[in-house]
Amino acid sequence: MAEPSAPRPEQTSSTPAAGTGASGAMTAREALAAGVRIAFGPPVLVLMASFIGFGGLAADAGWPVGAAVLATLTVWAMPGQVVLLGAVAAGTSPLAALAAVSLSAVRLLPMVVSLMPVLRSPRMALGTQFWSAHFVAQTVWVESFRHLPELPREARPSFYLGMAYTLIVASALATGAGYLLAGRLAEPLVIGLVFLPPVFFLLSLERTAASFEDKLAFGFGLVLCPIMVAVAPDLDLMLTGVVGGAAAFAAGLLRERWR
Repeated sequence: MAEPSAPRPEQTSSTPAAGTGASGAMTAREALAAGVRIAFGPPVLVLMASFIGFGGLAADAGWPVGAAVLATLTVWAMPGQVVLLGAVAAGTSPLAALAAVSLSAVRLLPMVVSLMPVLRSPRMALGTQFWSAHFVAQTVWVESFRHLPELPREARPSFYLGMAYTLIVASALATGAGYLLAGRLAEPLVIGLVFLPPVFFLLSLERTAASFEDKLAFGFGLVLCPIMVAVAPDLDLMLTGVVGGAAAFAAGLLRERWR
C-alpha cells in the first residue's frame, strides 16, 4: 500500500504529549516519562496482543522461549520475525536466514530516513542516533510523528526512547506470555493476533494523513493493492507504493499549477 509521506509538524493535530513550562523547556526525565505515558495506550495494547500471537507461533515451531523473546528484542519487527521463524523451520542456513531478515527490514529504511531529521537534537551523539534507529518500526514511527513535533527539540530523543523502550519491553513480555499460552489459544486466533499491527498502522496512517497528497496516496494504496496482488503477486507491495505514491505526487503538482 502506498504510504503517505510523513506528516509535517504544522499538520499534526494531536494534543501535546506532555506539558511544558512557559519557556517550552522540558528536562530529559520529564520527556522520558512522557514517552512512557504515551506508550501505555493503544500502541502497547496492540503490540502486546500481536506478540502474544508470535509467542504462540514460536512455541508451535519448537523454539525455546528464550529464543522467541530474543527475536523480539533484536529483530523488533513482526514481518522479519515471521520470516526468521519460517526460515528456521524450513532448515535454512543461519546465513541465509540472516539475509532474509535483513532484506525484510529494508522496508523500514524510508521510515528511518524520514524520522531522523525530526528526532535529531543538536546534542544527539551519532551513536545515539544509530541506537534510536533500531527501534524504528510501524507503531513507533507513527506515534513519533504524532508527538515529536510538539516537543522541544532537546527533549525529543528522551521522549522517543522512553516510548520505544516501553513498547519493546512490553512486546518481549507478551512474547513470553504467548509462548506459555501456546496450545490454549486457537490457531486462527494466534495468526489473527500477528496481523494486528498492520491494521493499527493502516488506521494510524489514515488519522495522520493531512495533506492532499497524503490522503490521495492512502486512497491509491487501498485501490491498487488488490489489483497488484492479482497482476504481480511477487512485487505487489513495491508496485503499489511506487505507482500509488508517484500518482499522488503528480496529482499534487498538477493541483498546485491549477491554483
